[in-house]
Amino acid sequence: MGFFETDRVYFPSIPESLKNQFALKDLWLRPFGHAAEDREVNFDRPLRLDVEVQILECCTRDSQGGKPDPSFFWNLEVGKRIECLLAIATIDDREAFMIPIRCLNLACREGLEIDFSMQELSELQSSKPTKKSPEILVGNQTVRIRKPTGADQLQWLEQAFKDEFSATQFMLKTLVLTEDRSQLDSAAIAQGEWISAFNQIMEEIDPLVNFQVQVQCPQCSVQKYYPIDFGAFALQRLRNYQHQLFDLVHRLASHYHWNESEIFAIPAWRRQSYLARIDREEHR
Repeated sequence: MGFFETDRVYFPSIPESLKNQFALKDLWLRPFGHAAEDREVNFDRPLRLDVEVQILECCTRDSQGGKPDPSFFWNLEVGKRIECLLAIATIDDREAFMIPIRCLNLACREGLEIDFSMQELSELQSSKPTKKSPEILVGNQTVRIRKPTGADQLQWLEQAFKDEFSATQFMLKTLVLTEDRSQLDSAAIAQGEWISAFNQIMEEIDPLVNFQVQVQCPQCSVQKYYPIDFGAFALQRLRNYQHQLFDLVHRLASHYHWNESEIFAIPAWRRQSYLARIDREEHR
């Protein structure tokens, strides 16, 4: 597989229904930036969602080394996809990693760092609402809501909404459980009195999606809520790992005159051994 077995981590927990749908058992996440296929991820693709799914396809394996069906990743809940990306991006520092921010006080703008761990974020993501499918009152009808998936996001992106209200209406209709959709009242939906409760439920059931943390700046003492885009943080880290992979290939090719195929035929640990020898020669 090109990396140490101890480097891999368990795939975050997923619903049994999703496991059964795709006949999945144990899944693992491997480090990114070691395998030949990691070169093929184009981080500049216009749709970030495509990049995120491609990375998960690259890095997910079952206990026999096989890959799940690609549609599995589109059926992951949005927050679970973010958790997986973070798990890959922080394999080397799962117990403590820092995300940089800047003080929102315009008179200060001090650079700050916030500490997180994958354990606390996974626990936050796996924390259950009081009910498996939270309920919302739309007019006089109570309907149940589920978490959005990548497939939902793709469907929303394909629509042309005239404003935010029409987009939220469409999201509601998408996320109401199928068996409850017949209860939806079009007139009540149009009134929009349900929107505040809907937005609150979305934040509660998928906390990593629109995450905010309250921080007091040690420089100016101003305390504010800071939005944290965990997905963007993970992608930037993974892009950096890909750049390191390109640098590795360049150095080995320049020194030994191997082509890419020959370089990636060598296990990752041996590639690192060759790099260490190049370093020693350069610093004699």
